[in-house]
Amino acid sequence: MSKVYCGLGSNIGDKLSYLNKAVDLLNSHENCSVVSASPVYETAPMGEKKQNNYYNAALEVQTDLDVYGFHSVIKSIEKEIGREKSYRWGPREIDIDLLFFDDMVIDTPDLTVPHKGITERDFVLVPLLDIAPDIALPDSGKKLSEFNISLTNHYILRKVLENLSEIEKVE
Repeated sequence: MSKVYCGLGSNIGDKLSYLNKAVDLLNSHENCSVVSASPVYETAPMGEKKQNNYYNAALEVQTDLDVYGFHSVIKSIEKEIGREKSYRWGPREIDIDLLFFDDMVIDTPDLTVPHKGITERDFVLVPLLDIAPDIALPDSGKKLSEFNISLTNHYILRKVLENLSEIEKVE
């Protein structure tokens, strides 16, 4: 089984419901199991500022899929939830980013693991540290907890929910 970390984000409609639906769909996939979920944070949008604030969280998932199979699953989940094509950093019903996949380092036009920007964006780094304080960058071995969060770009406005798994399950 591989250990995977994902970032979730939503800023359209019932944001908590979309985040919860993503967790449910991942957890119900025969090759995936959600191990832990971070608190949910309300964050300012990155890029175009004339859009709703986001809700962001992180997940730890175990899977027996390979990295490309898992990536395909999360992209399918985005479509199932109703994600529409948008511009870069634009509004979205759901965004599921593959942050880490075991200790793999991949840099192709279609997939980059670890995800770029983890250490520069508090809305990725803080939820990830909430569930995996000892995680390290596979290429350097530097722990994420060693990065100074005060030096990241600041998007987090407030904590919305202590744990994503606390919200009522969506049927």
